[in-house]
Amino acid sequence: MMDMDSGDYLGINSVASDMWALLQEPIKVETLIKTMVEMYDVSEEICRAEVDAFLPKMFAQNMLIIQAA
Repeated sequence: MMDMDSGDYLGINSVASDMWALLQEPIKVETLIKTMVEMYDVSEEICRAEVDAFLPKMFAQNMLIIQAA
């Protein structure tokens, strides 16, 4: 994924691509994690760690908007 304004690039794999698709509409982080756990048959702990690591990278490159609940 590339920020056309800054030229910053963030490489993503197929799992991150699926996460990106889920993020096209507003979604709570808990719902995102639950959906990813169901999609990939991964433990919630591992999924949470991966999501918690990836979302800040996306936010830092202005690829996400965080809304208050």
